[in-house]
Amino acid sequence: MRYCALAVVHLLSACSSVVEGTSQEITINTNPSGASCSLERQAISVARVDPTPGAATIKKTKYDIMIKCDKNGYQ
Repeated sequence: MRYCALAVVHLLSACSSVVEGTSQEITINTNPSGASCSLERQAISVARVDPTPGAATIKKTKYDIMIKCDKNGYQ
């Protein structure tokens, strides 16, 4: 599989606190559009956006989210 995007989203750092609400919407837009993206926290899938652009609502924690996107024919 080839990755068209790979990003680490720092939702909350270890010393932060949840200020508003317990969840957050994450919007994913890739270039080119139409990619399939997996959102992972501690190597566990917590959401999927397929196809992009799209959004997912994620529970806030102190752990980072890794977003892995792929689309056939793109690197």
